[in-house]
Amino acid sequence: MFLRMIKGTLFRQWKKMIMIAFTIALGASLATAMLSVMLDVEDKVNQELKTYGANITVVPKESSVLNNLYEI
Repeated sequence: MFLRMIKGTLFRQWKKMIMIAFTIALGASLATAMLSVMLDVEDKVNQELKTYGANITVVPKESSVLNNLYEI
């Protein structure tokens, strides 16, 4: 009896079931893409900084503004 009720509910609301499945698949793919980007960015930044070597100077943005303002 219980299985018959569940089967009837699923077949009557098949559009909702398709929408739920699509939403879950979309959320899973979005989470996978964001995780992939998050894990890959650190490796790419490290690789770029290794190619520059010791020839790069990192200063805060505010420091460069003050240097331009006071011509230091």
